[in-house]
Amino acid sequence: MTQTPNKYILVVEDSQMFTRMLTRKIESVDQFEVIAVASFNELKLLLAENRHTFFASLLDVNLPDAPNGEVIDYVLDHNIPSIVFTGKLDQLFRDNIYKKGVVDYILKEGPANVEYVISLLKQLLRNQTKTILIVDDSKICSRLY
Repeated sequence: MTQTPNKYILVVEDSQMFTRMLTRKIESVDQFEVIAVASFNELKLLLAENRHTFFASLLDVNLPDAPNGEVIDYVLDHNIPSIVFTGKLDQLFRDNIYKKGVVDYILKEGPANVEYVISLLKQLLRNQTKTILIVDDSKICSRLY
C-alpha cells in the first residue's frame, strides 16, 4: 500500500509557544506537516525558495514586521488557501479580510477555536474529493460558472 504524501500547512505566527501548540495539534492529523515562520521576512524567504507546495496556511494578522495583516495578501497572492487566526477583533477588518477570499477568520480565544481550525483543515482535505454541479436556467449566470 502506498503512503499518501504529507500536506504542508504553513503557519505564520510570532509566538513560539502558540506555534508549538498549533504544530502539535495540526500534526496529530496523519496527513498534515507544519512548516512555521515567525515573521513576514521569514515568510518571504520561505516562499521564494519554492521548496514546498502548501495545502493551506494559518496566518496571524499582527506580526512585528507586518502589523496590519500584510501577510494575508502575500500568502493569497501565492494561491495558498488561508485561515486567519488572530486576537484582533475588528468587524470592519474582518469584513475586508473575507472579501479577499480567505477560508475563515477565527479569533484566538481558547482551545475550542484551535479545534475549529483543525476541523477546517480536515474539511479542506475532504473537499478535495468533492465535485459540485451548478445548475441555473439563466444564460448569464451559467457563463459565470
